[in-house]
Amino acid sequence: MITRVVAVTLALVLVLASPALAVEIPSSPDGTVRAVAEGIASGHPEVLWQALPPSYQTDLNELTRLVADTVDPQLWDAAFATARRAAATLAIKKDIILASSTLQQSGAVGDDLDSGWDAAIAVLDAVCSSEISTTAGLKTVDWERYLATTGADIVERARSASEDDGNSPLDDLRRTRIELVSVDGERAVVRMTRPDGEPEDQELVRVEERWVPAEMAEGWDTRMDEARERLSNVTDEERMQMSTQGMMFLGMADGFLQQLEAVESPEQFDQMVAALVGPFLGGMQEAMGEEMVEPE
Repeated sequence: MITRVVAVTLALVLVLASPALAVEIPSSPDGTVRAVAEGIASGHPEVLWQALPPSYQTDLNELTRLVADTVDPQLWDAAFATARRAAATLAIKKDIILASSTLQQSGAVGDDLDSGWDAAIAVLDAVCSSEISTTAGLKTVDWERYLATTGADIVERARSASEDDGNSPLDDLRRTRIELVSVDGERAVVRMTRPDGEPEDQELVRVEERWVPAEMAEGWDTRMDEARERLSNVTDEERMQMSTQGMMFLGMADGFLQQLEAVESPEQFDQMVAALVGPFLGGMQEAMGEEMVEPE
């Protein structure tokens, strides 16, 4: 029941020891978009938080505390510990995995995957080692400061990942042309034209003297109220069921990581994947075969 809410909370972090940079958010829609773009491109993703209406900040803080009060602390801590272990293992086994027939035949291997692998692992490790990796830290997290520290680290790693191919999304963001298309009362349209010349129109609405994407604003109160209600009404039985299922999943993940840690060659990795996927595929083929048999 609350898995989706937990995922949304973490997602908000990812779109997201130095203090946050105070940014003056302009009152104009195009000025707001420009300030946010320049802030992110300059390594200050905390501008995303500063550009939110005060009530949105309050909603997200309240939702974060409810998540922290609802989830099983042992499950939460174990999930982040498993993710940290996964990051370390994937970093060590990178060359073996990329050289395996499993990935080679999938067509997933390429310069983008190779150059972004280390950065992606580093980002995962940064999040999983941050204060939100415990429910105690989640209860007291300051999202603005979190974005100014962990968020800034993620942005920097994203910048480093793109240095090899010379095509930095952050540099593209800085060079994006931002212009006001129209304003009609509390609604506006801003056009963003990327360096490749591809324009994109963004509809904004004004909420508490802040311009935010219309898609975000529409239904915000309803979504927040529904999330609060779901979290507030979780029963002890539901919480126990979620914890049991979560621990079972983490146990499976730990078993997979144990096997991956023992892999010493691309061939062994292929064998491990075949052993894991084979029974699943066999079950699917058997089920499909039974469906194709017409009843007498």
